[in-house]
Amino acid sequence: MDGDAETILLLAGDTGAHRRRVLYGWVIEHLCRRFAAVYDIPGNHYWYGGTEWEICEPPALPSNYHFGHTIADGRIVAATLWADFQRENPLVMERCRVGMNDFRQVPGLTPEMVLARHREHLEFLDRHIEPGGIVMTYFAPSWQSISPTYGTDELNGYYASDLEALIIEKRPALWVHGHIHCRSDYMVGDTRVICNPAGYEGRDHDPMLRIDV
Repeated sequence: MDGDAETILLLAGDTGAHRRRVLYGWVIEHLCRRFAAVYDIPGNHYWYGGTEWEICEPPALPSNYHFGHTIADGRIVAATLWADFQRENPLVMERCRVGMNDFRQVPGLTPEMVLARHREHLEFLDRHIEPGGIVMTYFAPSWQSISPTYGTDELNGYYASDLEALIIEKRPALWVHGHIHCRSDYMVGDTRVICNPAGYEGRDHDPMLRIDV
């Protein structure tokens, strides 16, 4: 698209999987030719198909490509984030262990491992977010991203955590996230929070979305 050569692309997780890293690499190489820079974090599906939990390797290494569990690059701060299971509620942890595919698809994965990584990524974000900056996570940072369709389903505890106090304190200009399968665009204090999912045919992805920050 005209103008993309000066645009930064934010890929908020589940762009590809480690077990399909050749195909993943082709996609990334194409995107890196199209955009000025590409920032990419792994979503939960990155580890599906027998991929070990500790593996987090980039599918390709163009010079304008940035990938990892966590990224801190000037104004842009990113982390997969994971979830806190509704503030470490043991009933929600058990419901998610039984109900979420991650705990069957990723070898040895437990809710306690997810929670530990969530704490690590939350500490990373707290340390690096600056006022006016750009934040990207895979998991959602606010319950506002959850569609009312899902009501009080305890599985929501594996899709979002309530980080609104952190957002209001740190005041980034923009927070982009993935994982939620419906589009959202709302404000938390001075911060615009956006989800623009593209992975499911027929969902309300906006391919023309461009944001000036």
